[in-house]
Order: sequence, then structure tokens, then C-alpha cells
Amino acid sequence: MKPFRVVIDLNLSSFTAQNHLRGILRFAREHGWETSIAMRREDGVWGMDARHLAADGVLAGRGSPFGLERVAIRRGIPLVAFDARIRRGAVASLLCDNASVARLAAEHLLSRGFRSFGFVGEENGIAWSRERLAAFRRALAARGFSCAAYPILPAARRADLAFARRDLAAWLARLPRPAAVLAAYDIRARHVLEAARAAGLAVPADVAVIGVDDDPLLCETASPAISSIAMDTEDAGYRAAAALDAAMRGETPAESVVLFRGVRVAARASTARFVGLDPLVARARATIAAADPAALSVAGLLAGLGVSRRTLELRFRAETGTTPGRAIAETKLRRARDLLRTTSLAQEKIAAACGFCDASHMGHLFRIHFGAAPSSFRPSS
Repeated sequence: MKPFRVVIDLNLSSFTAQNHLRGILRFAREHGWETSIAMRREDGVWGMDARHLAADGVLAGRGSPFGLERVAIRRGIPLVAFDARIRRGAVASLLCDNASVARLAAEHLLSRGFRSFGFVGEENGIAWSRERLAAFRRALAARGFSCAAYPILPAARRADLAFARRDLAAWLARLPRPAAVLAAYDIRARHVLEAARAAGLAVPADVAVIGVDDDPLLCETASPAISSIAMDTEDAGYRAAAALDAAMRGETPAESVVLFRGVRVAARASTARFVGLDPLVARARATIAAADPAALSVAGLLAGLGVSRRTLELRFRAETGTTPGRAIAETKLRRARDLLRTTSLAQEKIAAACGFCDASHMGHLFRIHFGAAPSSFRPSS
């Protein structure tokens, strides 16, 4: 049987699409596809003529370089659409689970004690950004909090970058402090940092900021470094390719809607603030959050803080409702859960990396804390 010929037409200027592509190409290598990637040459000459498309399948998104999704639908070529707006004519669609993004952001910011929240969306008010705002508001409302949203500016105002920056700075300055802001994606999170600086606001002391996508080029080069929601975009690209492969074989794809989700918070300096009345507890919580889970212990925490166990436990419980030991255990468990979701490391290695005596002990604690075995958090589960 001849290998399938597959054309990929994605907007590769985005970090999300680049990760989707990595997953697609991994599937292609494993299954012997012949792939072509639609790309525009730097001199402006098209690298592919859609009129002569010869493919057994297409993976494309609306607004991609060549608009091949329209050609595929018109010619009856199996198409997996990387866009919520392309559903009719596609054998499967790849969509973002924006509720998972919002839940992770809300949990992270609430765990740090914030009670004032804002959302800065994509500049043009695109649908996925509106969905993230709605889901963020629902997650906060479930805990009794509201969220202010930065308004979408008129087109002429958006085009005036100096005005847009001043307006965002003024909006940030009006938020009750300390505030925590979810930005719709990492580029927008950098905009928030710049606007906060212009407003004379310190990050994270006055305003904590978290983005989405966990693009290391954007997040780790910012000052301060930006916390962000990491997504399982590469895995989703692989699953989208599997759906296309099934369709090209004349089978029904296992997934007609492939969701990519937020899987963990990559916590960095932009949210390294714990809000509370007791500065000792804030220092303890910040130490727990920043430490290597394998090295975390109550004894080490006490040594670093220079206080007695009874003093810390009384003040910690009064502020948080729990103990330092339980907070450390939960930190180890969350880190282990993130590694299960995002890596292929064996459970024994994950247990060691997170400070558990062995995989059996980790599994026992998982069942108590999460009500499920560690294996249930693997992406394929």
C-alpha cells in the first residue's frame, strides 16, 4: 500500500500551532505518511498552489496560509479542521477546552490568597478568548468571587498602540489591590506586564499575572518571568492526525472532536505572591511553592524560617485552615499529577522526583487525595 499523502496548512506563527505540528509529525513518522507543510516563502512567492492540491488528507485551520480547508471540503478530501468555525465537511475538529484553562488559572490564583481578579482578553475579542473569560468567571463565582474584564477597544483605538497601552495601564490601576489577572494568552500577558510597569504597579506585589500556552520564549524572557497554563497541544496534534488516518482508511475516527486542554500551571515569578495577614505564613507558602518537591520537608521548612514547629503550625492553620505538612504533601501530589499528565516517565521515577518513598506509597496517597490511581492521570487513560 502506498503511503498516505497529507498536506498540513496551519498558521505556524503561533506557539500552539507549532506544538500541534510536532504531534502531527510524530504520528506521520510512526505511520509512514508523506507530508507537505504549506509555507509562504520569505520573498512572498507561494510555496504551494491550491489549484493543484494532490493529497489523501488535509489538516488545516481557518486563516491558514493557503486556505486549503476550502479546497479539501470542495473536493471531498478528508479534512481535520483546526478551527471551531470549520465543522461542516470536516471528519474531525480540533478545539480548545477553555474551561480547563480557566479552572487551572482560578485554582492557582485562589490558592495564593487573591480575592481581586481581572481578565485581559485577545485584542479583537475572538470567540476562544470570550469563552476563557466566561469560564474564568464561572470558576471564580463558584468560590464566591467576581472578575473584572478589560473591555475590547474600538478598532481605531486598538491601532493606536500608545493609547492602548495607556488605557490598559489605567484599567489595571483601578483594580482593587492586590489583584490577579488572567491574560488570554502569553503575548497578552506581556502586554499586561508592560502596562503595569507604565502604571507604576509592581508585579506580583500589586498585580499578579498569568498567561496561557506556556511559550518559554515569551514567558521566561519577561521581567518578571510569566506564570502560564501549559497545554497538551502536542498530544492533541497527534490525536488529530490519528483521526485523519482513520478517515483516509475509510474508518470512522475515534474522536470527531479532539480537545486540547490546560494540564498544569507553570508557576513563575509573576504569581509568586501569597496574600494573607500573616507574613510568616506567606513566607512559608512561598517557600513551599518554589522548592524542589523531592527536597520538601517540614523540618527543612522550619529551619529556613527559623521558628518552632508549634508556632508555624498554629499560625499556618489559622491563616489557611490546614497544616504545613499537609500543604507540603499536596504540593508533592500535584507535581506528581502534572508529571503523569505531561511526561512518559515511569511511576517509580515520578515518585522519586516528588519525594515519595516509592511508587506504591505514591499510589496509596493518590487514592486518598484524588480518589483515583496515578495511572488514571496518563493522557491515554
